[in-house]
Amino acid sequence: QDLFEALLHAEDETSVLAIIQDNGLMPLEFWQPLGDLDNAFGIVTNQQQEATASLVEKVINAIDANLTRACFAAGIDPEGPDAPMSMTDAVGRLFHVPGGRLGDLTSSEQRQLAEFIQVVAVGSKPSPSYLIIDKGEGQTPKMQPTTFLSIAKANKMKIPFVQGKFNSGGTGALPFCGKENMQLVVSRRNPQCPVASDDETADLWGFTLIRRVRPADGRRTSRFYYLAPGGRVPTFAAPHVRILPETVKASEPARPYALPLESGTCIKLYNYRWSPRSLATTDVRYELERYLHQPCLPFRVIETRPYSGHYFATTVMGIWATIGSGATEGDEDAKVEEGYPSAESVNIEGIGKLPYTIAVFKPEVKKRRVPHGIHFAINGQSHGQPYGNFIGGKLDFAYLADSLLVSVDCTAMSLEAMEDFFMGSRDRDRKNE
Repeated sequence: QDLFEALLHAEDETSVLAIIQDNGLMPLEFWQPLGDLDNAFGIVTNQQQEATASLVEKVINAIDANLTRACFAAGIDPEGPDAPMSMTDAVGRLFHVPGGRLGDLTSSEQRQLAEFIQVVAVGSKPSPSYLIIDKGEGQTPKMQPTTFLSIAKANKMKIPFVQGKFNSGGTGALPFCGKENMQLVVSRRNPQCPVASDDETADLWGFTLIRRVRPADGRRTSRFYYLAPGGRVPTFAAPHVRILPETVKASEPARPYALPLESGTCIKLYNYRWSPRSLATTDVRYELERYLHQPCLPFRVIETRPYSGHYFATTVMGIWATIGSGATEGDEDAKVEEGYPSAESVNIEGIGKLPYTIAVFKPEVKKRRVPHGIHFAINGQSHGQPYGNFIGGKLDFAYLADSLLVSVDCTAMSLEAMEDFFMGSRDRDRKNE
């Protein structure tokens, strides 16, 4: 537990390396290959192109963990016949959000729901680290090598109401973690979720550190390893760990590592190279909404570093929930033009029914504050856009290029078309017919 606490409170990769060295844990005999693959480099580095998209994958995993936790708590097998058949169905049944419409909830209901997932900025201003904390199902130490630390396994393949299925997207954040690509993982199984009868680690916390080992001894690529002395992730017994931030005043930074987390998961990304320098502005919410148009669960974004700002936390619900039901005549506060958003659908033979939603933002809404262009979305997460300036070039609507958003819902697209069109990284599509 002392080792874990030291790694948790280390705010840069130099400090982490010093802790590992001081404990005599640098030799590879104390580490295991990530995913049990000696050559995982090609998979890890072939994920998302942007740091935002990689961070979003972490949030998506946290959403999945909360959906499965709620499913188990309701006495339902996530892979069984009574399980929800979609994310919208799951949120409606398990979190009592009618139709999955977050925008219909009151602000207090949105805030309460968002507390299950938190993205927290810690460390220095020039090179911050980020905690992604969720109160989801969590994993026992024994389960971690086949869940968090696995690659290309079928962990979520038979669960119809979660986004994850490739078992690799979460690794996309590693190349954006400083120079050493280090990530801390700690988790404890939620007591409402089942564990194997022979799992002696059921009540323990398990933690590990993932790091990159540069090429040596004739190897041509780097390798990724996780800390596992004796072939097992380190464990400790504790009723909780102090990971959650505490907000004392809305006008002041939150206190990091202040409140207890009794179960769930925390992932720390050291020196994460992400463009938003502060979470004390609404810009970070807009940046995340470029990829999360309509997440099925909201989440909190919290700043713990001192900045000049009016508030240090915000709730991310997606651009469509932010817009709400739309602008009406005389609505001066609306972000969009009168009559928007507008929705329709198209049914394409061999592809399926594709609902789409259109918004035209008012000229005073800055380009960087809203997503724009045409996006293909699955379960509210943008999976790619047409190549190039499609609106201004292909359609010759240059005057709309920075103010038009079209979100095409591909969730119900035929499985064959979906697999042929979308890349496994989820942030781009394949340029085929």
